[in-house]
Order: sequence, then structure tokens, then C-alpha cells
Amino acid sequence: MPILNLRLATKTRIPRPIGYLLERPRLLRLLDHSLDVPLTILSAPAGFGKTNLLCQWLAYRRDRNTPRVCGAWLSLDEHDENPRNFLSYFVAALRTVYPDGFAATEKLLSSSQISSEQTILVSLVNELDELGAQGQAKKEHLVLVLDDYHLVNNDAVNSLLSAILRHPPQRLHLVLCCRHDPALPLSRWRTENRLLELRPEDLRFNRTETEQFLRQAVSIDWTPAQLDALDTRTEGWAAALRLVTLTVHDAAGADRIAGAHTLHHHHLMNYLLDEVIARLPAQLESCLIKISILDRFNAELCQQVCAEMGESGVRFIAELQRANIFLVGLDEAGTWFRFHTLFQETLRSQLALRYDDLERAALHKRAMAWFARNNFIEEALAHAFAADDITGAAELVATHRHRLMDAEQWQRLEHWLAMFCDDNLACFPDLLLAKAWVMRVTRFDLTITAALARQASDLVPKTDLAPDLRKALQAEADVLLGMDLYRSAADADQFISIGKQALEAAPAQRYTIRSNAYILMATGYQTKGEIRNALEGLRRYRTEEVLSGYADRRRAFVSEALIQWLAGNLPAMLELTKAPVGREASESLLYFDTDSWRHYLRAAASYQRDDLKTAETHAAFLLNDPNPSGSFRPMLESMFILASVYQARKMPERAVEVLEEALSWTMEKHSDMLSESVRAFRAQLALMQGDMVTANRWLAGYTDAGAFGVFSGFNVPFLSAIRIWIAQNSPESRQRAAELLARLQEHLTMTHNARFLIEVYALWAMLYESRGDRARALEMLKQATVLGEPGGFIRLYVDLGEPMSRLLAELARRERASDYIKTVLAVFQKTYSPPQPAQSAALIEPLSAREFVVLQLLAKRFSNKEIAQELIISPLTVKAHTEHIYQKLGVNSRQDAVKLAIELGLLPHA
Repeated sequence: MPILNLRLATKTRIPRPIGYLLERPRLLRLLDHSLDVPLTILSAPAGFGKTNLLCQWLAYRRDRNTPRVCGAWLSLDEHDENPRNFLSYFVAALRTVYPDGFAATEKLLSSSQISSEQTILVSLVNELDELGAQGQAKKEHLVLVLDDYHLVNNDAVNSLLSAILRHPPQRLHLVLCCRHDPALPLSRWRTENRLLELRPEDLRFNRTETEQFLRQAVSIDWTPAQLDALDTRTEGWAAALRLVTLTVHDAAGADRIAGAHTLHHHHLMNYLLDEVIARLPAQLESCLIKISILDRFNAELCQQVCAEMGESGVRFIAELQRANIFLVGLDEAGTWFRFHTLFQETLRSQLALRYDDLERAALHKRAMAWFARNNFIEEALAHAFAADDITGAAELVATHRHRLMDAEQWQRLEHWLAMFCDDNLACFPDLLLAKAWVMRVTRFDLTITAALARQASDLVPKTDLAPDLRKALQAEADVLLGMDLYRSAADADQFISIGKQALEAAPAQRYTIRSNAYILMATGYQTKGEIRNALEGLRRYRTEEVLSGYADRRRAFVSEALIQWLAGNLPAMLELTKAPVGREASESLLYFDTDSWRHYLRAAASYQRDDLKTAETHAAFLLNDPNPSGSFRPMLESMFILASVYQARKMPERAVEVLEEALSWTMEKHSDMLSESVRAFRAQLALMQGDMVTANRWLAGYTDAGAFGVFSGFNVPFLSAIRIWIAQNSPESRQRAAELLARLQEHLTMTHNARFLIEVYALWAMLYESRGDRARALEMLKQATVLGEPGGFIRLYVDLGEPMSRLLAELARRERASDYIKTVLAVFQKTYSPPQPAQSAALIEPLSAREFVVLQLLAKRFSNKEIAQELIISPLTVKAHTEHIYQKLGVNSRQDAVKLAIELGLLPHA
């Protein structure tokens, strides 16, 4: 199924100048100096010819080989005030020059999980710098023009540009075309000689240029007096001179306009009314006024809005071009146009005078219909709201939301829904359900998700809907409510019943709804212990994916891997989460929600089998720049895995840093449930590091949540509490651990959750050992190993520490040790063997230039966040650099790294 056209391609095309274009060599030579600085600003009021000049200069540079210039263009509008929209189009413009570049940044922008602008910016700057290095070798410059920058001149966008220009990428030159100075640190950049400025005094036509322009545009015998008068009164303003060419047809007209008073903006609009619009044929004038509602248009769209055109949209555009009406071409093919801003404002003033609210609304509805038919949904919504047609806007979202959901374009769907106020949302079940999906996927706010689903479910019977649509919406609400039952110890048959009913009611093309219905059914069967039924259902789902054209989503494979995780079948998980041959790039680019789960589950299985390298690779896929953040849940679980890998590799500082970032991230998302999950895992990590103070501090505020629900993550807070109670080893703490273990064992046995039942048995063994009951401890440990051996679980035991090693060794001594137990004991020996001394004689491998800078900042006691801000990179990229430094120096901490670097002479003595 095709993905919606979500970006207007014509915004990133160099405009095609229309009308008389005077070559201005003095300005072209001045613009050549922009290649010596990272930023050029053309700041002047409307109508000073800024856009035409830049188009001319890019064409001029394109025809010259030294130095070679690649020109990119972005025409901005008010919608780009949103920093994410701005960055999205910024990257789209760059990709017109480098179509194969910026893949990582594009992933971030398209991810189902909303990444921070800082993360996207870091990826963008890094990729620009890489391309800049290539351009350096080719002696090639990249020029990006941001036209009409004043329309997005706000703090958020200015901060993004400032960050880019703080350490500008090689060979990149930004050109801002605006009506007034942006709020950027221009004074500092002037003193640093990093800025070229062209202002009204530069852009104004001089006397010679005015004469050349007028003589070229209007073939009359201009007198020196007329030319002098127009030069003085227009002050070289290109728009006013263009007006002259439209209103002067003979010498008498030249005398009349030369004798007019000094022209200002309101005078120009009066001239447009009196001398341009009033002179047009009545039908052409009427059509111009009507299509002024459009910010951009083509022949077909004009035809749609102005019914009186009949089938003459192409002739209408041609007539406007011939009449030199204030058109700006938006593409090289000459199909898309917009009006000059002042001309459009003049037309809209007439629209308000000549047509009432109902007539204007009718025009907007026609435009809405055309944009919707051509998949320009955002423009269609804008016209629906302009027409005050809330129902029409809701129907647009209802019609197109499933295509966005199935393509995992959650950010775009959230943007559409944000156009509606809460009272409007409450009137339409489709909108409520769409918002419920967005809140679940991008925020993981299960409480709000359930509330919205119930609200929609209550509204469906009260809404005038076709029977089939009513059934489909009710099924969708039931699926969302069924997914909420994961948090409670719900009856497994309820999962199965909801899933079956949803599959009967949901249309075949509703991929998101049907996929989650299948997952509900599979979870229900797995919870009942009917694993064969669970897998058979998911394999039917896999067949449906193929037949429906959704094979590249691979949700069925990922869902089956999740069921195998609960069943403790790690080999099956690894097989199911392999990247499909030939699809890695396209799948990762398009379907982040599914692919992020695939990477997380592969990392989880690999970690438990002690394949730390694979676990780190797939966990970091969701975290490390320039990879996308992915969905909310798998990203957080991957942070737990990454912290566990670092702890296993004796890098405790890095493990703590990952969890600190995870906590900060969940707090930004206002998710109390997941923030508590991070705190629990942080306490568990503290216990592994011997930090009982931190572990006990968390446990003091811990409260038993009661219902257990379906455990499908990497870690469960209940188990973190039990570990700490066992470590406290007091009669009271042992009693609390025993009570919770008993409840968990009953629940996990009843729900056939082998993955966590193994861990419960292992913790029972630890608890009995702390009580001095070695026989019961070995009995429980044997049950754990019997259950864990088919899946090949290793780290589950190793992470419990050396007491578990002694128990396993005793179990192996009393009974004939299996190869499985021998393997686990070998990992214990490797993990808890004394650390090797650091190599102090020489570096294992030379540090890179960037690593050396990071090392210097480490020596100055900069935190990772401070280093990231200083170098304009992400904290995770800083972590990657520090890890490389540790590896090359043969150390495990920043203190040891700095100490050894001083000994080796890499850093001066303090």
C-alpha cells in the first residue's frame, strides 16, 4: 500500500523565475564571497528581488566549474515554525543534492517514537560533516538557500540554526533570505568573519540597473527625467519597478506614474487594485480573487476552486503568465505556482469584501476536496478548518488514518489530531481511537489509552454509522481495551475472545487492528499453555500479511518471537528476529515500530545466551546516534540490556549513565510507570555493583502493585525487590521475599511464563541458601536449570553473582554436571576472574582526533552531557567515544584513562 505524500516536493525545488530577469553582475560577484563563510543573509523588505537574485546566482555558479557549487533550496512557510517540520524539510532539501545521503537523520524524522530535536540535529550535523569531507576532496561546495526565513523566525528554529553554525560542517554554506534580521548571534559572527550580509542598500537597483530593467521590460522611449523620477521614488525596489512594467504601456503612462508620490506598501496595493486587477477581464479577475485562498496552486486545482473555468485551468495559468501577473514558479516543470505575497494579500482583501462567509467556505471546501483526492492531507485539513467544516476534517482523518497507522507514521497522525480541540475529538469515535493508538505507541500512556478507547466505545452506538463501520470501530476499541488487560491478571480466554471477535469485524485492510488482534489471541493461548495454538494463529497471521501485501512489515515474526520469549525458547527467538535477506535497509527505514521490537528481542535473547557483542549491537541500534530511537517500550528495554552488557564487561560507570539517561527520558515523556521500572532496574544494578545504599533507598519507597499481568519485558520490578530483600538477609526481608516469590511462582506457573519462572526458581535457591537450607536451595536450582537448559539461559544465573556460582558448582558436584551447567560455570569463571592489569607501556591503538578532544575534556572533569554540548554531539555518541578511549588505553574508568594518559604523555601533568 503506498505511503502518503507527506512533504510538498515543490518546496525543495529551486524556483523558476518568471518575467523579466535583469542580470546583476555586481551582486553575483558579491555572492561568490559566500563560499568563504558558512552563513550569508539577504535581509530586505518584500519585493527586493532576493529570490530571483539567488536563483540567478545558483544558475551562474552551476555553469562554472571552479569552485563547483551544488545548490539546494527550501521555500519556507508558517507551518515550518514547528522545529520538527523545519528539520524534515531541511533534510528533504539537502537530499535533492545528495539523494542517497542523510539516511540516519531521515530515520529519526520518520520514527514512530518522537526523538528530540537535539538528537536529530546531532545526526544531521554528523552526516553533513561526512559529506563535507567528501566535498573537500572534490573541491565542491554545498549551498542551501532558506527562502522566506522570516516566516519561521522563532526561538526554536533559531536555536537549531545556531547549533549547526556553532561548529559548521565542512563546505556547507547556508543562505537565509528574509525580510528582517533573524534573532541569531550575528554580532559575534561578524567579528569572527563568518558572515556575509546583503541588505536593502545592496539589493536596490542602482540608476543604471533601473534604466536597463525598464527599457528591457517596456519598449517605449523612456526619457532621462522619467527614469530619474522612478529611480528616486521606487528607491530601487524591484516589486515597485515590476509594477511599473505592468501599468505603463505608453509614454503617457510613463509620465503619469513618474509623477506619482513616493511608493510604500499600501500604495503598491492600491496600484495593484487600480492598475492591475481592475484592468483584468471580469472572469479572470473573479478567478484570481477566488484562488487567492490557495498558498500554492496548479492548473487542475485552479479549475477545482473556480468552477466557472470549465476545463480551462491550463489556459488560465498561461494567461496569468502572459499578463505578467505576480506569479512565482515553484518547480522547473512550470506546473506549480504561488502569488507574490503582496499581490495575494491584495486579492484576499477583495475576497473578504466581495464574498460572504458561506461563499468563502464553499471555496475552501472545493480546495479541500482536491487536496484530499491527491493525498495532500495537511493542506486539505487546513482548508477544512478554514471552512469551519469540523465534520469534513474529521472524515478526512478517519479516511486516511489507517494508512498512516499501518505505515507506522505516528508522528504525522499526532500532528493531524493536534489540529482538533478536545471538544471536537470527543464527538468522533475515529478521532478518539486514533489518539488512543498514538498515546499507546508514542507515549506508552496505558491509562489515557484505555480511557480514550472506552470513550470511543461508548460513543460508537450513539453515532450515525453504517453497520459494518460500527462493528469495525467497536472491534478496534475492544482491541485497545484488551491490550490494556496486559497490566492485570486477566482471564486468558478474554484475550482470545476479544481477538477472535475483532478479526471477524475488522476489514482485511485494517492491518494495525488485525495484527494486534492476532497478538491478543496468541498471548491468550500462550498464557493458557497452549503454545501450539498460539503459534498456529501467528502463522495464519503471517500468511495474511503476505496475501494483504504487508509481508515487509514482519510483525508476525516479531509477535511470534515475543511469544517464544515468554516460553523461554531463545533459539527460536534468534531465528525469528534475523533480518530478512535484502530487506534490512528498506524495513529499517519504513517500519520503525516493528523493527525496533525485532532488535530489542534479538538483543534480549542474545544477552541471556551471553552473546554480549550481538546484544550490544542490537540494543544500541535503537539508541546510538545516528540510529533511530524506535518505539517507546523496546527502546527502554534496550537501555536495560545495554546497561547489563556494560556491567558484564566491567564498565559500571557506563551502565549507570545509560540508566540515568533512561530515567531522564521517561520523565520527559511523563510516564510514571516506566520511570518506576527504570528506578527498579537501577536499584538492581546498584546491588550488582555492591551499592546497597542506593538499592535500599529504592526499596524503602517500593510498594507491591498487586496484580502481576503479562510479563514480557527484559526485567520485572518485583524481581528487583526480591533480590534486594535476599541481599539484606534479615528475618523480615527473607519473609517478604518468600511471600512475593510464592505469589509470583503461582502466577507464572498458571500463565506458563517460563522465562520468568526460571528466574523465580533461581531466586528461591538464593533465598533458601541465605536461610542455610542447602538441600532446598539445590532442589530449586535444579528446577531452574531443567527449565532454562532448552533455551540456553546463562546470564540469568551469572547476574545473580558469586553465591549462585557456588550453588551451581555444588549442584554439579552432587549430580553429574550437564554440558549446560558446565557452560554457565565457565561464564561465571570468566566474569568473576580478577581484572587484568592495564597496559601502561603504550597505546593499543592510536586515538583519533575526536577521541583526543574527548579525553582532554574528561581530564577537565566535564560530564558526558557537558562534553556533548561542547562538541554538539549526543551524550550516547560521547559514551561511544569514551568506550573507544577505554579500549585503546586498556582501562575501565575515566579516572584510570586520565591517569594513564598523563603517564603516557598524552596529557600534561595537573
